[in-house]
Amino acid sequence: MRIQLVGSKFPPEYAGAGLRIHRTYARLMRLGWGIERHVLTGSIEFPGNAKYVYDDVYVERLAANFWGDTSNRTDLAGKLLHLVKGWWEAVCTIHRLSRRKQQLLHIFGTSNVTAAAIALGAIARRPMIIELVTAHASALQTLPGLRYRTWLQRRLRQRTVVIAISDMIGRRCAEEGLTKNVWIRPNPVDTTQFFPEPGRRNEYRLQYTPFKPEDRILTMVAKFMPMKNQIFLLDVLAQLPHEFKLVVAGPMVTTGPLQRRDADYLSEFQRRVTALNLGERVLVVPDFVPAAPYIKLADVYMLPNYNEGLATPMLESLACGIPVVANKGEAAFRQWVVDGESGYLCRFDPAAWKVAVEAAFAIPQETRLSVARRIAEQASADQIDRDFRRLAEAVAEAAEDDEIDVAAVLRRPS
Repeated sequence: MRIQLVGSKFPPEYAGAGLRIHRTYARLMRLGWGIERHVLTGSIEFPGNAKYVYDDVYVERLAANFWGDTSNRTDLAGKLLHLVKGWWEAVCTIHRLSRRKQQLLHIFGTSNVTAAAIALGAIARRPMIIELVTAHASALQTLPGLRYRTWLQRRLRQRTVVIAISDMIGRRCAEEGLTKNVWIRPNPVDTTQFFPEPGRRNEYRLQYTPFKPEDRILTMVAKFMPMKNQIFLLDVLAQLPHEFKLVVAGPMVTTGPLQRRDADYLSEFQRRVTALNLGERVLVVPDFVPAAPYIKLADVYMLPNYNEGLATPMLESLACGIPVVANKGEAAFRQWVVDGESGYLCRFDPAAWKVAVEAAFAIPQETRLSVARRIAEQASADQIDRDFRRLAEAVAEAAEDDEIDVAAVLRRPS
């Protein structure tokens, strides 16, 4: 099967969705699914067009850079330049895709590139999978300045599957008139990496941190950026006893228009560490790290993020038997974190988070392992990958006017 992936971001630019989808196809190919895949992507971090190979996959990047960064300009000229940039990327996307023969378009993210791919797929009636990967994502993406959502809504009921990675996103799809062809499922968890391993906790601590076996470690693995809200955890840590330590790890944007924002954010985080006299209690690793050992060395995983579509590390932590303390304001977190069972949910009050963190330590090991088994059953990459392949093949084989019924497809005998 020839599959064209179209995304808003793709590695080496750090993008959780792009990396996760790339790994999904790699797993399926190792299991014998014969596919040929190419990637067309936009970019924020890397302005300018490029063609390259990532992990044996051909990638073409479309990111107009005629006048430098125009994203923060609010004057009329800036808005016009931003509009021209959007349309240039859209036209180039349509030109590239119209020349290629593919049996399936797999579109993820939200950008000019993805909106153009959805428009072409709808007009040409091509088989599509549209994966919604952020809190406010919609399948009804339209090109700049045009209004055709009603038509698009009708067209996307045919020969298309929409993937919603949380119940919240699934409800929004229903509000937009998409129901039967929406597959609501979590991001897959690779249970060959993310599973309970309490016997190796101290080993991982010695390998990755300066902290001691008797310390109580709170961990967060996420990109350093404002919406991940790592700074809030410093206020929480300041209220906890000295034996509590914090590990925050994850990559940073190093180029492009968001580089200054995220560099300033990390600087503010480090300034707060000093101001609160937490230097000996906080480990900062501003790099891409192997998530599994960083999660397994923790006693509690921290999730103060906002505007999240799901947060895969939440599921990975629960699959490892590590309780999660999370932002109660996020619907995706409320779907998975149950007070006293898989962790605790809190509003943004450091005193409340202190209480929740201490309570999370009291969750019995038997309960933690029960949660891990349930996550493995509900979010195992093995099952989700198999279902994804079945749906992808059903979409690719569908006639132009066929409406895909996700539940019916998944009920069919394998």
